[in-house]
Amino acid sequence: ASDGQGTQRNDEAEAEGTRAIVQTDNFKIKNSMPNMPMSFRVSTGGMDLPLSVSPAEGVVPGGGYQTISISMLEDAATLPNNIVLLVHDTDSSLEPQKVTINVIKAPQPSKLTMGTADLPAPTPTGTATVLPPTTPTPVPQAAATEEEAAERANLPPLAAPTVSPAQLAPTVPSPLAASSSMSGISNVPLLMLRGCTPIPDLMDSYELRLGAQDFASGQVVWQLSLENLSPTRPLEYLIYTVKDGGQDEGWLSLSRHTGVLEPLGRHVLTLTVSTKRMDTLSTYMIIENLSVPSNMKTVFVTMDVVAKHNAHFAVIVNGKANVNPVLQFGEVHYNQSYTNRSFIISNTSTLPLDFLLTTNLPPYDSTEVGFSLSQSSRNLCNALTVNPMSQVKVFVYFHPTPPLGSTLDGQAPVGSTEYPHAREIKIFLNCRLVKDFQQVITLTASCRYPQMLLSASDAVFEGRMMWTGDGPQGQEETPAKPAAATANKKKLPLLDLPAQVKRVTLSNLYVTPLRYSIRNPSLYFVIDVESTPPSEDPSAAGDDAGGHSVVQEDTIGNSISSVVNKFASVTLAVRLNQASISEQMANLLRVRYIEEHVTVYNMDAPCEHYVITLRISIGCLRDFSSIQSARGSHAHRFLEGSIVRYLKDFKTFWATHSAALTSPSSTSPISVSPISSPPPLSIGEERTTISPGAKEGLDASATGRVVAPRPMTSPILSALLNLTTSLSSSASPPTSSPTPPTAPSSTGSIKSEADGLLERVAQASRSEQYTKLSLELLHITNELILFGLRKPVSQLATQLGALLFGTLFKHRVIQQVVSLLSLRASSSSSSSDRGMVPSVLDSLMSCLGDFLSYFPEKRDDLDMLRTLDYDVRTALGLSQDIANKKTTK
Repeated sequence: ASDGQGTQRNDEAEAEGTRAIVQTDNFKIKNSMPNMPMSFRVSTGGMDLPLSVSPAEGVVPGGGYQTISISMLEDAATLPNNIVLLVHDTDSSLEPQKVTINVIKAPQPSKLTMGTADLPAPTPTGTATVLPPTTPTPVPQAAATEEEAAERANLPPLAAPTVSPAQLAPTVPSPLAASSSMSGISNVPLLMLRGCTPIPDLMDSYELRLGAQDFASGQVVWQLSLENLSPTRPLEYLIYTVKDGGQDEGWLSLSRHTGVLEPLGRHVLTLTVSTKRMDTLSTYMIIENLSVPSNMKTVFVTMDVVAKHNAHFAVIVNGKANVNPVLQFGEVHYNQSYTNRSFIISNTSTLPLDFLLTTNLPPYDSTEVGFSLSQSSRNLCNALTVNPMSQVKVFVYFHPTPPLGSTLDGQAPVGSTEYPHAREIKIFLNCRLVKDFQQVITLTASCRYPQMLLSASDAVFEGRMMWTGDGPQGQEETPAKPAAATANKKKLPLLDLPAQVKRVTLSNLYVTPLRYSIRNPSLYFVIDVESTPPSEDPSAAGDDAGGHSVVQEDTIGNSISSVVNKFASVTLAVRLNQASISEQMANLLRVRYIEEHVTVYNMDAPCEHYVITLRISIGCLRDFSSIQSARGSHAHRFLEGSIVRYLKDFKTFWATHSAALTSPSSTSPISVSPISSPPPLSIGEERTTISPGAKEGLDASATGRVVAPRPMTSPILSALLNLTTSLSSSASPPTSSPTPPTAPSSTGSIKSEADGLLERVAQASRSEQYTKLSLELLHITNELILFGLRKPVSQLATQLGALLFGTLFKHRVIQQVVSLLSLRASSSSSSSDRGMVPSVLDSLMSCLGDFLSYFPEKRDDLDMLRTLDYDVRTALGLSQDIANKKTTK
């Protein structure tokens, strides 16, 4: 709701001899959503007021305005000084906006005192006001004699005189009695301020909100009135602002700063505010009553000078500033919290900008969407400030809940587990200094019922530090010695970390068995599955009833795989790794706080996985986030080793399947021009080095360095260009140039050979061995994301990501698949051929895109991976942001 510069009209009506004044004013409501209508309702907050609002409710079309007219028929003397209207957006759960109607009344001197009636105060510009129709006529009093005047002068002042109804009656006034009862008020010159809004429950505190004004639209003028309530004594006042150094003089000026009010006198002050500077302008104005210091007034003056168009901030998602950004959560599960997704608010102006974050979730929807400036803590906020020429990363807290009518605990109803529920939630970003503009961020997710349920998501192991000689244990280790000997002996620290077991229950919520896998990359913890009795549920009887089987996998990392029957549960026992603790005793005593984790996967739906955070506390904190992931740490080395092992297994798999990729009609695979070795690094390019331990087992084409490819000159596009050129030349009419002997002789044979190779690659990728490789790639990608979200070590995660994805996309099989798909997409007139991506390539692209989506900021160390992702999608005709790439580089 925005104040309108409405015109004020006074209509006089004569009804049965009673004279009344009708006053009208208006304001406007604007719908800031360009394509969505808005329903509104205007109310008085439950108060019964002689107020007519037209229209009181309605619908504002997208981007349109609605003028609200206010009419009032009442004696202003009986109304409060301020009337507040509430404007509700009936389609939203946000608080209603307030429109304040200032009722300016002329002073009404007491009927028992003499004085001159003041004129009505001038009407301030741009506000709805009510003026009194008449001024009460004072009751004349007899002149006092000199003796009476002397007697009145000696009477003590009265702080709060009590006036009875008999005294208010105009019958036979007693001049001496009347003057005696009011002499206290006459001697205290109190100051009255009108034209601004009193702050509830704060005496002598006011606020003056001038709203949002367009930048460079001229000056805003507002009038205030100061009144002296004493009929006998003058009043001297002083007005100033609290900011020194002329900070307020640049935008706020007063018509006068001091003056003397005669008894029952009034001064009209004019405030002039400049709009030459775009900013949120505010200050405190102090009005001192120099005659009565306790009668000081404070006025908070604020105004927003706003821009008409947004050229001051941008929202960055996936490294790009899109007009319509989309935040993709992918597949999520009900009653689980997700906090790793984020977006960037970039302030490109020279002023600090204030933002407000809201959503379109209705109040009856229990799904939660919140915002935080930290990924590790849940300090939610809906308002933030971005400093000039800087960025702020906002993490989105998303907790989906089942639709209305389903079970409240989020368990999957039988027969509905295979149907995901697509959610699309709008996030609204409003800048206080940009007028009538709202940035919309679309949150998309595919919600499913979870099959796994964990009883806890973290476990804390507590210990304490001891010293030799403290407690019974210390006394046993250090026998009593003479004082002279023990005085020079230095006490040594000891770690008291008793053996503890933390148990977490894993339940299967489905009617089908749960195949799960536990991945444990930690150093200080071991986890195993405790034996459980057979299920007592009669419905679980059958081949899958009772217990579970545990299979240890030692080929890739530390993992446990097992099966849980339908509606059954198992207990996961987490213990301290005593061998590692003894070996790392010095490090534990130094850092005192350790944080690691294990991940539990649903092997039939790998997107459903949960992280159990494990902590060791040797101090006073229990809930903390500890970063021990520097280069060379256990977390870094373990992740690097996992990537190297995966690359070895990936190359070994395709080496053993090379014969299957050979065309039945020939003895060699389809010819692809070899990729030249990467050129030497030029100045300004980054070189990602690999530790000696990581180099072992990698062939010469994948070790040594990962070079960030330049746009349109990456090795992948070079291979595509070479292959496309060779195949296109073989399909064209004969020329004088000789045809390579390995090239096909017709377009039909080209398509046949390409389809045959893609089919053989797809068959190999459907094997159980490659399925395990795909699950391992997903797990390594998730570990890279968790590692990269720790801010001090994010660059290490990028380097490891370059090692993983850079090597995979350089593999000969992957390059052949990309080349053939690119050729088919460019030569086929059918759109169905362009969207077909085999699973062997789709899994790599999904993991790379997922990794990049968690880091929306523009970073130089991510350019290589973003370029790689862009080039592959461009070659396959899948990129939707080709036109935006040049503008965001």
